[in-house]
Amino acid sequence: MGKHRLEKRHDAQRVRRTIDMVDLRTGLTHLLTPDAAAVGKVALCGLAVLPAALVDPGTGYCWRCRSRVPAQRSR
Repeated sequence: MGKHRLEKRHDAQRVRRTIDMVDLRTGLTHLLTPDAAAVGKVALCGLAVLPAALVDPGTGYCWRCRSRVPAQRSR
């Protein structure tokens, strides 16, 4: 029975891993999964991201991307 609980926790941790990428067109920082960042550059919100320079800090985070990542709870 304990095995099943560990599998669910492991899946939840995989979902939370994201990469921040600034979109050149909007200046917003979007969240991408590692696979999407390497291949398609499609953010969690569904928009295609045109990567900006690595030194560009962006103007803020995309609200739609942030709302898709579950909040971490402190114990």
